[in-house]
Amino acid sequence: MVANFKKTDHFLYRQWDRKIDDSLLEKILNKINENISSKTFVVVGNKLLKKFGLKVSNKANLIIVANTNLLITIFMVEDLYQYLKSQPKYDFIIISQ
Repeated sequence: MVANFKKTDHFLYRQWDRKIDDSLLEKILNKINENISSKTFVVVGNKLLKKFGLKVSNKANLIIVANTNLLITIFMVEDLYQYLKSQPKYDFIIISQ
């Protein structure tokens, strides 16, 4: 459990695969100022990821999928615009700074 979120087994595997440690995840999740009550995509900008010490490309954005205090999956997206365009039915929280 991190920042009052439980992790699914799938999330744990993806977190390990992408080398995202719990301290970075906690910093990101603590920036969420609202309750997540439905399936929500948390988009973390590359400047914030670099600020937290993660080595990413200039176009990379981290996506965390959460639902009511449950972390479902985590992945990187290079073309954020196209990705967001393809996902119109979910809520989004964008964290850029």
